[in-house]
Amino acid sequence: YKFTILERRDDNITCTKNNGKQNKKEEADHDESLPVVDFVKLVTAKYHEESSCLLWSHLEKHGYIILTVSSSSIIAKILNEMEETLESEFFPSAAQQANCAGLGNGHLYVSERGIPMYRLGYEHCDSIREVYRVHCGSPDSQPWPSSSSRQSWLRGLCACRYICDVALKLTLGYDPSTRFGSGVASWKGYGTDLNPRVPYFSMPEGALPDRKGDYSVHYAMHYFNASHPPPKFLTDDDDDTNTLLNVKSHVDPSLFVLEPFLAKVEGLQIRPTG
Repeated sequence: YKFTILERRDDNITCTKNNGKQNKKEEADHDESLPVVDFVKLVTAKYHEESSCLLWSHLEKHGYIILTVSSSSIIAKILNEMEETLESEFFPSAAQQANCAGLGNGHLYVSERGIPMYRLGYEHCDSIREVYRVHCGSPDSQPWPSSSSRQSWLRGLCACRYICDVALKLTLGYDPSTRFGSGVASWKGYGTDLNPRVPYFSMPEGALPDRKGDYSVHYAMHYFNASHPPPKFLTDDDDDTNTLLNVKSHVDPSLFVLEPFLAKVEGLQIRPTG
C-alpha cells in the first residue's frame, strides 16, 4: 500500500455568513472519487470506527490512500523541512557532487530474507537518478552530510514511521508504537527513556540503539529529468504509446510504502489495484 501525503492549504477554508453569524465551511479541494483520508482522522481512528472502516474500504478498493495534512500542522512543517534539507545537503548540485563521495561508505543492507541488497548512504545509480538510503532499524549505519541534516532526516523518518505504525495498528492489530523511536514523542520533540530532555532525533550520532527486527528503509531518490530527459529513459512494457518513464511499472514488496512528497517530475505514478 502507498500513502501519499498532500498538503491541504488553509485558504481552502472559507467563511460564509448565515443570519449574521460567521460559520466555517470547508470546500472540497480534491476529487470526491479519490481515496482521501485526513491525517487527524487516521491517527484518531481508534476512537471513531467509521474512520477505520474508511481506511479498510479505500485499501481494498484502490490499494492506496492519499493522506492530507493541514499546511500549518507540525507534521507538515517537519516534512517540508526534510524535503528542503534533501535538496540542499543530500543531493547537491553537479558542481558539489564530489562532496557526496564519502557519503556512500555505509554498511551493506541485508533484507529480512538475508539477501544483501545495497550500500546504505549515497549512491549515484545511473544517468537517471541518485539515491540516499537509511536503515530505519539502524539509522547511523551510514555517514551523514551534517548533524543538522541528520536531525532533519531522523525527525521526518519518525513522522513517517508513526503514520505506518498507526496503519499497522488499524489493519493488522499490531501496535509497534511502544518500541524505542516510535510513537508521537519520537517526532514531536519529547524526550526519551534514555534521556528525558533529548528527543530521539536529537540524540548524538551512534547513541541510537538498533531496533531489532526493523528492516524498513527510508530513502530518497532524485531524478535528473526535471528539465531535460536523460539518455537512458525507459519505455513502459504495459504502455503501447512509447511514453518515456523514469521507472517501469513495478510492485513494492512491503506492508506499507509511504511517499511523503508528491513527485515533481513526470513518470512517477501510483496505479490503483487492478
